[in-house]
Amino acid sequence: MFDCKSCGNEVCRSYGKDKIKIRTNIIIIENGKTIVKCLKCKHEVEIPLFLKLPTGEIVPKNEKNKGKKAT
Repeated sequence: MFDCKSCGNEVCRSYGKDKIKIRTNIIIIENGKTIVKCLKCKHEVEIPLFLKLPTGEIVPKNEKNKGKKAT
């Protein structure tokens, strides 16, 4: 379905009409684009995937634990 342009490795594959498998270690969503890293050569591959969070907001990593006491 989607192959790495660098090495040809398949990063996204369709299994029947209701199942799609994304073979990656990380998914990066930036500026409305979704990028996955190829497992074989680590090249970035853009795929058409959209993530809608229930809250509609993304909390920056450095603000997640703000206000919590360390134990």
